[in-house]
Amino acid sequence: MVNTFIKSYIVYIFWVMRVIERKIQGVGAGSFAVSLPKHWVIKSRLKKNSPIFLNELGDGSIALFPSKPELKKTLANFSIKTEEHLSTLGQVMYGAYYLGAENITVFSEKPISDENRVVAKEVLRHMSGAEIVFEDEKKIVLKVFLDKEKVDANNVLSRIGLIIQSSLNMCLGSLNVKEIERNEFEVDRLFHLATKIILLASNDYTILQTSGIKNNSFILSYFLISKKMENIADEIEHIAMSINKSKFDAQKISKLLSGVKIFIQENVKFPVEFLGRTHALPTKHEKQKIDEEILAIQEPAIRISLRSIFRLLYDVQEEMVNLQFYDRLVKEKIL
Repeated sequence: MVNTFIKSYIVYIFWVMRVIERKIQGVGAGSFAVSLPKHWVIKSRLKKNSPIFLNELGDGSIALFPSKPELKKTLANFSIKTEEHLSTLGQVMYGAYYLGAENITVFSEKPISDENRVVAKEVLRHMSGAEIVFEDEKKIVLKVFLDKEKVDANNVLSRIGLIIQSSLNMCLGSLNVKEIERNEFEVDRLFHLATKIILLASNDYTILQTSGIKNNSFILSYFLISKKMENIADEIEHIAMSINKSKFDAQKISKLLSGVKIFIQENVKFPVEFLGRTHALPTKHEKQKIDEEILAIQEPAIRISLRSIFRLLYDVQEEMVNLQFYDRLVKEKIL
């Protein structure tokens, strides 16, 4: 019933958009022409001999413009003045990185403060493929050497899943807080890389294909899953630190942590079309049972982190269901 409604709605949308078919006409030796819809010519205030402009897109299609389109300014070189970003320097640097900046310059009219210098270098640690190529009192120049067309978002998200499983193993076995902290840092770094590729894929068809995402409909789910997984890694680090600090017996939560590990191992696999099983959301009874197990935990910090982890897992499950549904629509040529 729902599927039929969605199909009908999409057909309606295409009808509203007026997808118009035209046949190519031969107009001479090696020349071809296509007639333009009359209503578009009138609406665009065109007439005989008016110039029109064509732009070949990355997917092989052609966009038609009644006037010359303005060229987008490139973000290859991006400068950030510290005085204009007193509390947001780090996030603006991430933003420039996400959008594909190849050279990021942090500068100041006065010598850059020690605090801002620390922020810039901490952000750099999370930027895959970036290095400082110049630094003096008033300027820091970062260059991103990463080839964005060679990064597969599926591999990045799969690696995040594997690292989380490794941290869970250490919580369940021989606790190694330092290694879990290193794992959390690596997940953060991969999250920023995933965000960069996902955002670029939303604006560039070539990146969409090389990233392995392949369809714009998948982009939001890819981002949400990557963010939720990064949050899960944070909570696992909190649990490890709480176990270490309070000498909590990890065996009391082994069943819950094993459940998280099994879910990630079996479900968080990319690309999504390789999944052999259909995702199902947990029932109300299953959620209630897990909530009861969590409430029985005496250590407050661990209880709070576990509750957050399972809430995030439910979110991931919903997005995996969405991805499988979108993938099916793509295969049926509806999306």
